[in-house]
Amino acid sequence: MILEKIDQEILYSLDEDSTKSLTKIGQELGISPQLVKYHVEKLEKDKLILAYWPMIEFRKLGNSNASYFLKLKNLSSAAERELYEYLKKINDFNIAMRGDGYWDLHLVISSSNIFRTVEVFNLFYDKFHHFIVSYETAIAVGFYQFRREYLNPRSAKQSPDPMAFTGADVEKFPLTNLQLKILEELNNNARQPISDLSKKLNVSRDKIIYNLKKINAERIIQSNATLLDHDRLGWPRYRVLLQVTNFTSEKFQEFFAYCQNHPNIIHLLRLFGNWQALIDVEIENREKLRELFQEIMNRFGDIILRIENTHVYKIDKFRDIPLKLSKQHPDE
Repeated sequence: MILEKIDQEILYSLDEDSTKSLTKIGQELGISPQLVKYHVEKLEKDKLILAYWPMIEFRKLGNSNASYFLKLKNLSSAAERELYEYLKKINDFNIAMRGDGYWDLHLVISSSNIFRTVEVFNLFYDKFHHFIVSYETAIAVGFYQFRREYLNPRSAKQSPDPMAFTGADVEKFPLTNLQLKILEELNNNARQPISDLSKKLNVSRDKIIYNLKKINAERIIQSNATLLDHDRLGWPRYRVLLQVTNFTSEKFQEFFAYCQNHPNIIHLLRLFGNWQALIDVEIENREKLRELFQEIMNRFGDIILRIENTHVYKIDKFRDIPLKLSKQHPDE
């Protein structure tokens, strides 16, 4: 579909910070908060904006994220429903994407240790192994989020630095159960006001604000993002895997700078496992995607051994952390 210019400008503003107030967006665009509210609510009603969520430094929660890229077979409609209902139900799966291309299903398991990760995957595999042809694994050891410059109605790049970064060697931060509950609520909707959090958690506004300040001071929330219906907006998402050799720190910095400055590359992940890097590309069509790959090979053909892409046609789950974090019956 073709977006109105004002919708594109609002999406670009929200991409910087999805918790931004209607007043602030209006000031940026030179329009009234009421007009911003109308367009935001329409984008939500039309399901072009699917969710607002916080990008989390999950290692500070003591978690690590393991990726599985699966090829499937003989998946009837009934079996497909059963499989995806199972993934929605199991809390440890924080990402589930359906793809058309190199892989059919991308799963991410977020857990506190590798033994739990293996247990979760094995339970899934035991239940659905007859639909699985093969799978590959990778561990994310670095993640960068870049602003969606392709939405920028102006030509000058507005945000040269990554908006979010995870992957440093950080220590686990001892969050209270209330702080975990706050993160749970924000994980469902990062845009909800303090008053809603106060009512849902049955604590005062001041207590919510105090604990949010502690969470933000630790940089646990790296940024606040939007989840979009990329196909309907006209910029389909492709999740691209790269096998790389001689990926020295210098070469990685060169590749990082390239991704950082490309308007259609919104994420860069450094991986450990079968693949060494992953990029998320949101781009108009496959012809433009092929041009991007050609440019990458022209610049980095000396280190890139292989590129495989998959069109992400449905996102069932997409968060940095599981939806449930807090204890059910905490000792407080």
